[in-house]
Amino acid sequence: MVTLEEKIEVLLRDPDQTVAEIFAVVEEQLGFVPSILRGMAERPDILIPSVLTAYFLLGEPKALDRKTAELIAFACAVSLRGEACMKVHLREAQKAGASRQEIFEAVMIASVMAQTAVQASALSVCEAAGE
Repeated sequence: MVTLEEKIEVLLRDPDQTVAEIFAVVEEQLGFVPSILRGMAERPDILIPSVLTAYFLLGEPKALDRKTAELIAFACAVSLRGEACMKVHLREAQKAGASRQEIFEAVMIASVMAQTAVQASALSVCEAAGE
């Protein structure tokens, strides 16, 4: 039986080649390699598991359909104001069949969550300060 360490060793045996192969697949799927991945390329030990996690959660979700997973990713990017991530996950949600109405609702839900998070934090600080 192959151990986890041995499987990791295979991925990291030639990290530059593994990163190049990941970039080729990502570029084929998205049409470009996101800057966050390019920035992590100098640390293949961080990049490789990050890409694998994203792949299994977004590319091959188990409990959710791909459209729902991409709408969630898009909504998270909206609430965190990650413009580059918004663009990628909007396009991927559309490719997975998301309608204008579904995208609009995802934006509105993300906006409400961001708003209430800001309000809760600010009001908590005010309350703690006795205001």
